[in-house]
Amino acid sequence: MAKFVVAGKANCNYYAKAELLADYLQKNLPDFHVFKIVQSPDNWQSWLQALCKKNGWVHQKSPIIWRELVDRGGKGLLLGGFNDFMEYAQGYYGFTSDMMTALMLKIAKENLKTNEKDQEEEAIHRIQKKAMAIWISGALCPACAILIPALVNGEVFGHSKEVSINLLHIDGPLSVLQGLQMEIEDMAWPLLQKVTVQNSLRKAFMDAEVIILLDDLMPEKGQSIEDCYREMGGVYQEIAIKIDTFAKPNVRVIVAGNYILNLKTYLLMDSAYAIDHCNFVAVSTQLEGEVKALLARKLNVSPVDVKDVIVWGNIGRSDFDIPSGIIFSVPVRFCGGKWVIQSQIEISEETKDKLKDIVQELKKEYNFNFSDEKETKVEFSFLPGLDQAFQTRNTDGAVSF
Repeated sequence: MAKFVVAGKANCNYYAKAELLADYLQKNLPDFHVFKIVQSPDNWQSWLQALCKKNGWVHQKSPIIWRELVDRGGKGLLLGGFNDFMEYAQGYYGFTSDMMTALMLKIAKENLKTNEKDQEEEAIHRIQKKAMAIWISGALCPACAILIPALVNGEVFGHSKEVSINLLHIDGPLSVLQGLQMEIEDMAWPLLQKVTVQNSLRKAFMDAEVIILLDDLMPEKGQSIEDCYREMGGVYQEIAIKIDTFAKPNVRVIVAGNYILNLKTYLLMDSAYAIDHCNFVAVSTQLEGEVKALLARKLNVSPVDVKDVIVWGNIGRSDFDIPSGIIFSVPVRFCGGKWVIQSQIEISEETKDKLKDIVQELKKEYNFNFSDEKETKVEFSFLPGLDQAFQTRNTDGAVSF
């Protein structure tokens, strides 16, 4: 059995002629088989050089034709270009080609068009199949186990989007992280491509498209709140630098937790220079859940029956003449992936006084971390639920600015 490979540029006239000759021989000779390789004009030269280097051949033009030694193995026998292939066909099979120039040009044009279409479809397929890189910092927090199923079952990103989960817990026991990794892999979610774990920031947030920060650094026994803030400030500034360096430019950063959420978000936004501030979203889900449960107990209803709870102010500390440059939770409406402050809401004088007190509290927190007290203009959205951080439907929420 003779197996031949015919390769060439998609717009090459002589490749078109060699292709037609090979098709004729395969149709009329039972032991003649051909495999065709079409390369775009842009890729042809580099592809040809790599092929010749691999096989020790010398060939510079399109097409290139060789015979595979299917009976004996090996690298194959180079025939050469179109003229060499024609001589081989004449000598072994008594066949010659009389293809007209017009037909040859037409076939070459069709080959180029088909190749461009194939490349376009392949590029779309690669984009669609590429897994979304999701990083979760603070992966050993209890909330992580509840969060992961929603990320991998299609509920948040759609039922055709594959995801990869990267679990990070700074200085966390690697063995425990690996145990969590195995538990996630054992569930065999169809959309989950892979799970990785690490316990340092050395390679954190590589190619991240979504980052969820669950880290909560609470004051230790005997530690002043000022020292706790300074320690957390160093950690979150380092996290911000890693995000700036390794994550994708359009990464969405979700900040969660139940302790000084505003300050954590401020620190991230202040140190991540390359990321649009609108891509930082703080999620008050945990605090809102606690509020709903409390209201439900007082009203003697189920927590799921309590709707439209919106948290105002400084998350995790306090039990619009709001100045710019601080993180503050206020009501907004989301439309088309953007947030708009609901400035038409009327509030009482008592509420205004409370908000002013919260502003002073926030300024005090920032002074714990920034002795030079530089002025920073920051904005981020504050959403009641994680899924709303990714979707574009209209909804009510709260924003910090």
